[in-house]
Amino acid sequence: MGVTFATFNVRNLFLADDPRGEGRGGLGSEKRRAFVRERIEHLASQIARLDADVVALQEVTGTESLAALAAAVQARLPYATQFASPTDERGIGNALLTRLPVRWVRSHGSEALPVPVFVEGQPPPFGAALSLRRPFVHALVEARELGAVHVFVAHLKSQSPRHLKRLDGSEIASSNATEHAEAVFRSMLMRSCEALFLRRLVDEALAGKGEDERKAIVLGDLNDTVDSFPLRLLRSRGAAALHPAIELLAGGVRRTVVHGGEGMVIDHALLTWPLYRLVRSVVIHDEGLRELGRSESTVVSSDHAPLLVEVG
Repeated sequence: MGVTFATFNVRNLFLADDPRGEGRGGLGSEKRRAFVRERIEHLASQIARLDADVVALQEVTGTESLAALAAAVQARLPYATQFASPTDERGIGNALLTRLPVRWVRSHGSEALPVPVFVEGQPPPFGAALSLRRPFVHALVEARELGAVHVFVAHLKSQSPRHLKRLDGSEIASSNATEHAEAVFRSMLMRSCEALFLRRLVDEALAGKGEDERKAIVLGDLNDTVDSFPLRLLRSRGAAALHPAIELLAGGVRRTVVHGGEGMVIDHALLTWPLYRLVRSVVIHDEGLRELGRSESTVVSSDHAPLLVEVG
């Protein structure tokens, strides 16, 4: 049996007393607590079904919500390590569960994402205007016969347009096609810079490694398709290039979300070649997957399907 890696966006896992959350009943009420317990049990059963050695989670709302979810999972499967990153202004972040030995685990943030310049020595074009909204999780795990593997958990910027803001932080709605295009460009720029920052982290982790030692996997909701510009930046090329597991999926399910009635894969496992060449299977568990509107806050399920990859 190989080593299994999974990624799952659990969708806004807020606890009953968290004012940022929504759901049935009033804040902190028994009805709300019952709803949150139902959500956690439902998500825990999905994670247990995956039976993965490493589980990357997105939209966990800090250490307390991760602990609640992990406790429900522990009743079914033991995960010795649980780690949550700091959260963004919305209150969501990345997390990791694993039953494999971990040498270390940390989060990577950036208050000023680097943007490529055209001439050496030029100042960054946007200064500190672009920051990493959701810090990445990075762990070095001992993955049995695979040896040491760098595991990254990421949740890149969504494709929602980023409108122009006033100095006080309020948004200026787009009033014509050009302004809408500019908002879409800002969104892609943010996602691309996050992808480049993650690309740099992978390169730094693998620097100086021999060909067979360059073992890394990026797991997460990357909010874009595998052939998109931001993901092409992240995948790149050369000895440390990242290869999408979804390309090894022979038929079957090819959707992890449904947007506008259309299924697509935006949740990914990207592997360096020493791992990619050992992939045994790729499975998307999309049973019950449906499109959820922003106002649908009383649904226990996620609007993402888990992705599971077996390596080795």
